[in-house]
Amino acid sequence: MAYSAELYEHDLDRQAADALNQFPKFVKLLESYSVNYDEKAAKIDLLSTAIRLGENQMPEVYGLLPPICEQLGIDTPELYYVRDRQANAATFGSVHPCIYVTSGLVNKLPLNLLPSVLAHECGHIACKHRLNRELARVNQEVERYTNHADKADYAFAVASGVLAGLVDSLFVGEFSLEYANQWGNQQAEKLVLKVAKYQGYGGTDLGQAIKHLEDQFPIAADKATAAFGGGLQHHLRDFSHHPTPVGLVCSILTQFTGNVYGTDVAGAFQCVPLNKDGLNLVGKSFPEKIMFGAVNWFFHMVIR
Repeated sequence: MAYSAELYEHDLDRQAADALNQFPKFVKLLESYSVNYDEKAAKIDLLSTAIRLGENQMPEVYGLLPPICEQLGIDTPELYYVRDRQANAATFGSVHPCIYVTSGLVNKLPLNLLPSVLAHECGHIACKHRLNRELARVNQEVERYTNHADKADYAFAVASGVLAGLVDSLFVGEFSLEYANQWGNQQAEKLVLKVAKYQGYGGTDLGQAIKHLEDQFPIAADKATAAFGGGLQHHLRDFSHHPTPVGLVCSILTQFTGNVYGTDVAGAFQCVPLNKDGLNLVGKSFPEKIMFGAVNWFFHMVIR
């Protein structure tokens, strides 16, 4: 005679089952997902890492399972033996469930007590705990994307939008890229003049301030100006004079190699060795090389 799960299932299990029975199509969908994803993944893992027990594989352990399943009125699930020192057992799957026991459990627990563990796991199957657990997981995922805002939240959001609109209309005015560009240029010019004055420049002319900073913070590549077209042309052809990360890298590279990198007047890449004057601007130690290659480059080039 089989014992019905109703005789021992918890009230919460019964409530969960009643709730699920109101949505039979959802239950089918959940079971389909479990069969094709969770159960399949668990079975692949067990087949690759554990031993499936049967009448010819540890029959003294497997033989305990069918009588228990018969008494509980469930089909006999697959039973697996997992090598693990921890004494443990678990159930996987809701449609085609399986049970595993660890080597630690089998070795430490007397054989006559092992049916209690198997009956416990079979009870999970009979009460469909795994399905309830899947439902709880789905519910948690839904909860993550559920909007819990109340009237106060919506009112605050609307008020914030109205306030931001008023501030924009009354104080900010019309958005203008031209004005933003003009303001940015003014701030940059002020910064250059401020840095130049800090370095001893006493005038107010922007061009002279830039020249003062270039003189105060020379870089070795300036001594190879003629090789890159002379005049302002070397600012385009000498990679060290590019106000980009590439320029910074080339400036530091010059400190360690003694060469300046860029292109000639025809656009071909060239590597020009520094002359004696240029080598005087190369650091003697590692910190000096970084200092000359990075800090001097910054004030010489980026401020420009």
